[in-house]
Amino acid sequence: MRYRHDGFTARKRRKFLATVAKTGCIRDGCRAARVSSTTVSRWRDRDARFAGLLKAALAMASEQIQLLAWERGVTGIEEPVWSYGKQVGTRVRRSDSIFRMLMIAADPETYGRMGRVGAQAGAGAAGAGGGRRRISRERAREIRAKLERMLSDFNRRMGGDG
Repeated sequence: MRYRHDGFTARKRRKFLATVAKTGCIRDGCRAARVSSTTVSRWRDRDARFAGLLKAALAMASEQIQLLAWERGVTGIEEPVWSYGKQVGTRVRRSDSIFRMLMIAADPETYGRMGRVGAQAGAGAAGAGGGRRRISRERAREIRAKLERMLSDFNRRMGGDG
């Protein structure tokens, strides 16, 4: 039995993998290479080398996406301020939702959906813990140190003085 040639040539595979490495999106890679996602799935299942290359491309994109998320959530992005059709200055806009996701990734036990903060808030609503949650000074120092390490690491990667 002969397999039908699917047209996923070496050139198209390179284009697909390069796009996935940039965007982190398999669908974008399929569009760029002009192949279906079914073709990619079949290749991934049949060819261990291709599966490894796809995993590496997704990891490369993940690193870039994490850096961009950190920049948006922590340092913010500069955007122009317009008044009467003229640019009058700039401001730094940060994303609180991205910052929250970074906090969850850094310490899911504390900041995750069902972590200590969520669990204690639920207990408080039932009358077993009362209102606001206080964390110990030691835990606050741990969290602050972790965030400072992450910020220092980000600055080092971006070429800053850290």
